Amino acid sequence: MNYQDIEYFIEERKDVGVRRCLFKKYTPVRGLKNDEPWTGWELRDAILGNLLRLKEKKYGDFIGMPIVVLKLTKSDRCKEVTRNCIFKEVAFCPAPYGRIKKPCMMGPQADCLRCGCMLPFHMWALEDKCLMARELLMLLKRKIGKKVLQ
Repeated sequence: MNYQDIEYFIEERKDVGVRRCLFKKYTPVRGLKNDEPWTGWELRDAILGNLLRLKEKKYGDFIGMPIVVLKLTKSDRCKEVTRNCIFKEVAFCPAPYGRIKKPCMMGPQADCLRCGCMLPFHMWALEDKCLMARELLMLLKRKIGKKVLQ
């Protein structure tokens, strides 16, 4: 519901001591009275495209998710990640009173194929050494480029 205010949100925080902003997308959960409807893949991809553009062209590392992670959450790649979710295989999430939530922190009614949590995508990227090596090289290039400009 607030996707149109992403840049306003960033601008409001970038000069007041906030070091990075992270964004997550809505995950549908069956049985909850959600005020947030599912956006659909087309709008979700447009929102992610906007975040990628803002990260690459204007805000850089202030948007705290790596480019590769943002790209993994787009509709053409995300289902591979969610069907083979590393997070639900290796992590555990305690619920109130100590019970363990399954399959993840979203609970058993979460629609995993439309997952909006960034953790599975971060973990997927970390598992792929080529993706992480490329992301590291891009980060170094940006850091070196900033120093040269100074």
